[in-house]
Amino acid sequence: MLDHLLFSTLVAGLQDLAATLAMRVAQAWRIPNTRGLRLLLRFLIFAALVMPLFLGLIAALLFGLHLLSA
Repeated sequence: MLDHLLFSTLVAGLQDLAATLAMRVAQAWRIPNTRGLRLLLRFLIFAALVMPLFLGLIAALLFGLHLLSA
């Protein structure tokens, strides 16, 4: 239960950070205020923030399996 709460809090925080960064990037680059472009930018930033976390998790799991098999 606590793990799910921590994970959902982390994801919500990253989504909020991605939305803030997308807004600032859109203003700085003068991207037109269309919903599709802003959503695409928010998704790309969110993916860039989340991808290292999942790669780190996969690496930790593989390392743990390596230690267990030794």
